[in-house]
Amino acid sequence: MEAGEQAGILETILDRLAKYQENMMSIRSKIKSAMTYPIAVLVVAFVVTAVIMGPVALGSPPSTYIAAPLLGGGGYRAEPPAPGRRAVLGQQRP
Repeated sequence: MEAGEQAGILETILDRLAKYQENMMSIRSKIKSAMTYPIAVLVVAFVVTAVIMGPVALGSPPSTYIAAPLLGGGGYRAEPPAPGRRAVLGQQRP
């Protein structure tokens, strides 16, 4: 500031400073508005994933899944295989 006063160009320096700060505020505003949509999409994706995967990750029984009422029933429950036996998809063994 003192240098600007002594050189007689204080007004020019203050104009440049004002323009610089206005440009920075404009850029910050544009960045914030550009980031709003992607952040909203990520939040919605995490919420949907948590709602869908929550019961599965917590190990609740199939009858308590959210989609069970939508499928027209209480869910599908299969008996686990007997000890020492393997479950084979699509085949039933005696």
